[in-house]
Amino acid sequence: MYKKQEYQSHLRKIFAVCLSLVLVLVISPAPQTAKAILVATQDITQDANGGVANYGYGFVPFAPTPIWQEFKPTFDNILAVGIHFYKLGSPGGTVTIEIKDDTGTTSLGSKTYNEADIPNDWKIIVFDSAIPVIPGTIYRIYFSIAGGTYDTDNRFSWWGNDSGTSTYSCSPVDCEHTFYGSNSDFDFRFRTYGNPAIFSDGFESGDMSAWSTTKGTSVSSAGFGVNTLCKLCVTTTGPLIESYSLKVRIPDKKPHYIQDNTPTWVKNYHTYFYIKPGKTLKMDKLNKFTVFQAKQGKKTPFFLQIRKKGTQFQLRGLVRTDAGTNLKTAWTLLPKASTKVDVKWEAASWPGADDGFLYISINDIPKVSKFSVDNDTLFIKFVRLGITAPINGAYNIFGSFKLDAFFSEAVSKYFS
Repeated sequence: MYKKQEYQSHLRKIFAVCLSLVLVLVISPAPQTAKAILVATQDITQDANGGVANYGYGFVPFAPTPIWQEFKPTFDNILAVGIHFYKLGSPGGTVTIEIKDDTGTTSLGSKTYNEADIPNDWKIIVFDSAIPVIPGTIYRIYFSIAGGTYDTDNRFSWWGNDSGTSTYSCSPVDCEHTFYGSNSDFDFRFRTYGNPAIFSDGFESGDMSAWSTTKGTSVSSAGFGVNTLCKLCVTTTGPLIESYSLKVRIPDKKPHYIQDNTPTWVKNYHTYFYIKPGKTLKMDKLNKFTVFQAKQGKKTPFFLQIRKKGTQFQLRGLVRTDAGTNLKTAWTLLPKASTKVDVKWEAASWPGADDGFLYISINDIPKVSKFSVDNDTLFIKFVRLGITAPINGAYNIFGSFKLDAFFSEAVSKYFS
């Protein structure tokens, strides 16, 4: 282990180590044009001693042995890792960051970069696809180099701290690293990113019990004792996904919906669900209703509306600003067949940033969006799905539609 000015005196000690890690990630801002987005949230962080790095382990010039750090994910997937590099000069060659099992024998995924793409700083490395892992199980991050001119003036190291005070709860006894034998207090600096779910339900339980609350009358109510008369009921007739779907009937103009209270102060939210308007949903031209709401108490950070224009259904999103104005996306076609509606919403980073957005895809194809939104004070506490607001008294809307396979997650970074 060495301080920046002590590297040469520790070459022989470094040579005794083996460690390997793979890491490469490019962080992009929220896109300003429609394109595919990969979402990720930070999982494990080991910044060590309040985020201060004072030591680094590197590679000896004549034997660039890989170095590694163990970790325990809490998510069931890894999309990216962050590594704090120390780079001196221009070593050349390539750097590989890799995820392996706890024995270091099985590679689960890797990413390789040219030396010029590695900074003397933190770098987030995004893998080409999600790496499945088992939460609470030990895995290793490997860092290795190949080729180039590697000497005391041109070298890579992995920064860390030897204080024994880590910001990561996995103790040295549980999560070892390459230099564990020589310094048990050392912590390599790293971060992992994955995709955590908040809540999901496909109604395969045969009811709505997974949801926090419901408003409306279900099939079990004495007032609506048969399937054709319910406001909200889980049915096996014509399921959209697997065996069950939620049928939403519109017998009046009152709200009736299912509600999830899982989000807690969520400022970055992603959800998708399946919907089938079908032939039974009848609406006069340009009549509309609200099918989804993301709520912050009485405020609604964003919501989705459905209308009928001619013979076609359409969907749009509305996103609230700090000033209380609802910015509207364009209307986009909503097929009558079973359709996946995918929505990503983000509050602005800070006052004046104006980088909040709402982004909607239909059947995984980007359709409509609203960017540059000033909404930094907003967050999501609960969401509603169904007929989530009163229907305008002048509108002629009746019949039913189906919903299925609801999924939601909180995300803190968007990688494109």
